[in-house]
Amino acid sequence: MKRIIHTNGTAEFTTTKDGRTLVEHLSNHDCNVFYSLANPTVNEVGKDKFNNVLGRSRDITGSQYKHVYISSDNYTVSNTAVQQIIIGGASTAAGLIISALGLPGGTALAIGTFIYTVAAALSPYRIVVSQKLYEVYFTYDNVYYTHCYHEVIKSYDTGNHLIDTRTEYHQSVGG
Repeated sequence: MKRIIHTNGTAEFTTTKDGRTLVEHLSNHDCNVFYSLANPTVNEVGKDKFNNVLGRSRDITGSQYKHVYISSDNYTVSNTAVQQIIIGGASTAAGLIISALGLPGGTALAIGTFIYTVAAALSPYRIVVSQKLYEVYFTYDNVYYTHCYHEVIKSYDTGNHLIDTRTEYHQSVGG
């Protein structure tokens, strides 16, 4: 997907899928508003001009974004898999997450790295990953921005007692 908005308010929205390209010609767009939403300036390390933390471990929030629920899924990392992760590292965890939840590679690696950190530090008996997937749109013109993955990761000991909970947010363009 590619969107170009001109200063005169006209725009082209180009979508290419399966080798076919569709171009939509649009009008009445405010170039300055779009530019400020699409290109926030960083005034602090890791924060945009709205003071939102960017990227990993932060939900995309604010009145400029709209989350549209897509799906939910759960995955339990068994004790055997926890032991494999402790030995194999973050890539082993990412591989399990990719096959179980179908996540994009970068998102799976970020979550896998966290799961490996928990496994190595706490040696839990099992880990449960509960995920909700959202598409995020600009509220300004309802055009797709990115996918946002919300994960709640809970670790349990052998007595099924909760020993750790972590909420992670990850974004990935196109799912």
